[in-house]
Amino acid sequence: MTLGPQDLWRIPHILDRICDFLSMQDIDACRRVSKAWLQLFSPQSYRSLQHGIQVPAKLYSPETRQRLLENTFRVRTLRIGFGELEPLYGSQCIFVRDLYLVDNIKEIPTEFEPTSNAFCLIAANPGLKSLTLEFDKGIGVSQYMNNSIFWLLSQHPSLEQFQIVSDENLEQFFLYIMEALPRSLQVFRLRWDHYYFLGTPEPLDFPLLENLRCLEFFGPLQVDQEVDRILIPFLEKSPNLVEIVLPDVLSYPIVEPMLRCCPKLEAIDYSQSCFDAQIVCSTLQGFRGLCRLYATIFTTELQQAFETEVLQLSPNFGCYESLESIRIQGIAPLQDMLTVLRHCPKLKEMSLTSLGASPDSMYGIGLKELVEVSWSSPQLEVLQIPILNTTVTIPNRRGRLEASDIELEDEETVRCIGKLIQQVRAMDRDCSLNLRWNVVEHGKSFSSTQQYLDKAIESGTMPCPITVEGVQLIGVPWDIQATG
Repeated sequence: MTLGPQDLWRIPHILDRICDFLSMQDIDACRRVSKAWLQLFSPQSYRSLQHGIQVPAKLYSPETRQRLLENTFRVRTLRIGFGELEPLYGSQCIFVRDLYLVDNIKEIPTEFEPTSNAFCLIAANPGLKSLTLEFDKGIGVSQYMNNSIFWLLSQHPSLEQFQIVSDENLEQFFLYIMEALPRSLQVFRLRWDHYYFLGTPEPLDFPLLENLRCLEFFGPLQVDQEVDRILIPFLEKSPNLVEIVLPDVLSYPIVEPMLRCCPKLEAIDYSQSCFDAQIVCSTLQGFRGLCRLYATIFTTELQQAFETEVLQLSPNFGCYESLESIRIQGIAPLQDMLTVLRHCPKLKEMSLTSLGASPDSMYGIGLKELVEVSWSSPQLEVLQIPILNTTVTIPNRRGRLEASDIELEDEETVRCIGKLIQQVRAMDRDCSLNLRWNVVEHGKSFSSTQQYLDKAIESGTMPCPITVEGVQLIGVPWDIQATG
């Protein structure tokens, strides 16, 4: 059975029947009614409603609402779990004992199956503020599901946060969902693994989202077509956006027009995808007012990012007055990071996960200089840098290094850390070392730990004093504070 706009009057009766099925826990009957409910509107029929027919604000009778509320508990947050979801119209259904529907509910993170009564119950909460839909692998995303979400959004004009996470191909119907986003929306997150817009001949009419502050739009794109036709028009309708997580696009010329649509951007997150170092440098160069930049950098030649001057930033780059935090996963261009440290008076955090492949190349590119410059940065609170198989945290103006999850049997890493301590002490800094190491996690013995520390101290590769957390060491002839 397929319903259309002429069947609006049926909706209260459908909910009445579903309420009866909830009481009886009649799975087959509930599935049949849910299927009819989801077929209620197609995007095309709803567009005709928007332009000529007013949809009632309450599509359920007072009697139905009261009967639903009588069978539920009063909670603020509702999570609906369906376990292993079957394909469309699977047998998993959750009934009253597992669903909580109240008038003042504010947040519903939920795994969503279109054949369940979850859609009907969510639709009956006009005060909903946050909604998360997680599509499990194998469920597929059909026209029924897109129609249901499209209609659901139209009934929640006060929704503030909306997130969809999908392992499946969303197909072209999701474009209509984007057109139905409520104007109250402040956070919109969309994640997908396999998604290609199929394209429609008609232009996309996105709503003006003046309240949208955060946009996460992450997944593979057909770059040339989708950025110009979909992303840029959507961003143009989001003039107050302050934070954006970008999809997997590959070059700054593609990203730059997108960012230009967002004059109030404070945070740009590239960390979900792999980008060339050029995109990070160009972003820093071009955007004043940027406070936070998170990125993943990928390059096939390690020396390319370090030894060429192509990526070096000008001391007068765009966001030097405002940048507070920068996190780089992958291979960071060192000279550019030094420029950031020297010319960002408000910088509080710098986190780098890779600076080189070997101890010699790592120290050859100026790690000592990076540490020295960080201590002269006026507001910097913490600098995280990589030492081979671990990450060292160097708090500003305090001579205490912290290395997390280090394997002390890794002699090369121990030697590098020891060399760094020696270099820092050469700057007339009082530098100790705090090693955070979990014996149980790595399956190493206490005696083995003591043996390798003894060897490092005796050879001069590991200066003391040091502190070891999480390891109980007995009889060690140097300054150790055991906490484990």
